[in-house]
Parts: sequence; C-alpha cells; structure tokens
Amino acid sequence: MERISWRGDELRIEPSEVLRFLGYQHRPASSEILRRIDEELSEAVALLDPVALVGGFDAAVAETGLLLDGGVFSKSVTLRERLAGVDRVWLCAYTIGNRLDLRVSELSSDAQMARGLVLDKIGIAALDSLQSMVRAWIENREQPRTVCCRVFPVQGDLPIALQAQILTAIGGPNAPISVNSHHQLSPLKSVAVILGIGESSVAASACAGCEARCLTSSLNRNTSVDSDAPV
Repeated sequence: MERISWRGDELRIEPSEVLRFLGYQHRPASSEILRRIDEELSEAVALLDPVALVGGFDAAVAETGLLLDGGVFSKSVTLRERLAGVDRVWLCAYTIGNRLDLRVSELSSDAQMARGLVLDKIGIAALDSLQSMVRAWIENREQPRTVCCRVFPVQGDLPIALQAQILTAIGGPNAPISVNSHHQLSPLKSVAVILGIGESSVAASACAGCEARCLTSSLNRNTSVDSDAPV
C-alpha cells in the first residue's frame, strides 16, 4: 500500500464542472450563481485535504471473478466482464477529507443553504479532479500502459461491501479513510475504485461511466443557488 497526499490548491476544479453538478449543463447560469461559485471556490481550497491509498496487484479474471495474486478477491460477473483481458489492477481509495463537509453543515444550519449547496458541489468536482491525479500517478508507474477500465462498488452486481474489501486490501490501522459496519466510507467524500491496466485508455472523468446520477439529485431540484431560501 502507498499513501499519496496533495495540497488542496493542486486540484484543478473548473467552475464549469461545478455548474454541471448544480444542474446547469444545459441552461445558462446567472451572474449571481457564477459569483457564488467564485467565492466558494476561494474558500474551498483551504478546506481540502486530498489523499489517496493505492495498491497495485497482478490479477487474473476467471469464471469466479477477480483473482489477485492467486486468491479470489471478488466473485462478480461485473468484474469478469469489465476487467476482461486485464492482468494487473490497482485498488484505490481517495478522499478530500472532512473539513469541507463540516463547513457545508455549518452553512446549512445557519440558513445559508445556497452557499452550502455550491460548496458541496465543489467538493464533488474536487473528488473528480483527485481521481484524475490518482490515475496520472498510477499511469506514471505503469508506463507505457495506461488505465483501461475502472469499476466502482455498486456497479452491476457489485455490492457496497466491496468498498470494505478494497480498503482492507490497501489500508492500515492509521489510514485516513475508514469504513463502518454498513460498508460506508468516512470521510463522506471518499471513493473506492478498481482500476484496470491495459493498452487503451478510458475516459478521464470518473463521471463519464457512472451509473449514479447525482446531477439530478433531489437537493439540486429543491434548492435554488440564487438565494439562501429553498424554492
């Protein structure tokens, strides 16, 4: 297992990505929304603690699922299909820490829901940027091969318990990411993923193949970022 840390200002968080997570990918945003994003971005950088736990393993994909170093890691049709032809994988867990979510909670409890919503979406965009940095670090180690596929827990037939399996394989007693009895990761904005290594490259953004549509969450539909009041 290796632990990699970055500074918050090393993450590349584009305002256009924040707008997309706020649901403005197909409609124009007002100058007020753009102003709010710029203001919250300035604050968010100091609240980010990006860190990743990663481990590379020789792998085989068999009828039983994914085999790592000779042992069965997970019995799954989804893993067998998505990792077909892969002979090496990286198990990864990464997070931006909990300080941003604590600030979101403070804003929400202080009736500043709009600010909290924008800051929350900045955190999601930061996670996507962090995934790209983790990927770049791994690809530097695996040259000339690249990340050819990625699989997240709860995709297809994969259970959420896969998060605990990934963290157990690469974590330690002092790991910055933990998992509870319900297999949920902590801090809240943490992600576990399996990256397959091959010859062809997969899309850079983790959102490209994600089956969870956070862009249309109830929070987005019920809260306006033009004011601090729900609509």
